[in-house]
Amino acid sequence: PLSPPDPTSRPALLTPRSLPSRYTQLYSADAAGVIVQWDAPSGSSLRHIHTIEKKELLGAPINSLAVHPKLARRLLVQTRDHQLVSLDTRLGNLSVRYRGHQVGLAAAARTHRSDAHRSHFLPPRPSRVHHQVGEYNVRAAYSPDGRMVVCGSEDGSLFVWEEESGAVLLDSWAVGLNGPLLQVAWCPHDHVLACCSYGPHNPVLIYFHDPEVAIKQSKEAASRTAPPAATAREAKAAATASATATAAARAAA
Repeated sequence: PLSPPDPTSRPALLTPRSLPSRYTQLYSADAAGVIVQWDAPSGSSLRHIHTIEKKELLGAPINSLAVHPKLARRLLVQTRDHQLVSLDTRLGNLSVRYRGHQVGLAAAARTHRSDAHRSHFLPPRPSRVHHQVGEYNVRAAYSPDGRMVVCGSEDGSLFVWEEESGAVLLDSWAVGLNGPLLQVAWCPHDHVLACCSYGPHNPVLIYFHDPEVAIKQSKEAASRTAPPAATAREAKAAATASATATAAARAAA
């Protein structure tokens, strides 16, 4: 049953995505860049609701779909031609593009579709690709609170974005894998990330947030950027002298 209304027109591998129990709808996607929305009422068979065909996505295999944990209308779409976007399923708009993330080195050499076919809601695609997703099944995900988007890259690095704005929070951080970072799982109850690749030399890596270490690193970074005490005193003295000279000039006038 998990197939577009006319499967003979676009034979492709489907990527079904289940949703939390509070949702009654699910989405599937295929290698042709087509997304299908389904109704999944309890105890009943699936019912096709809507087929989403965006020009920006057509022809690009879709690696993964993720539904926003707080806003069910937002769908995170990772394609295999270097695109990671947020799709508003109610309005049908691609609202945010997450940059600085590469999905496939070989795919970067392919000619992109004409910009005339791109949504006016999105800024132009950059000439330089940063996030590699073109050869492997790299999957993107939301943080449990929906405020961040996380995804790996084929060069083994990790990227984190602000979900609403698309601002890069963590750009190409090497987690220590000898190969592509295929999937990131975020613990729903704590600040813990699991990063995985494949192969005998790539174990699952677990990272957790240590507040004490974070505070220490923040202080060290601040000390490196802060000016020397002597320089600060000289700047303050110069500012005071300048203000005094200006006041004297006004009094003389």
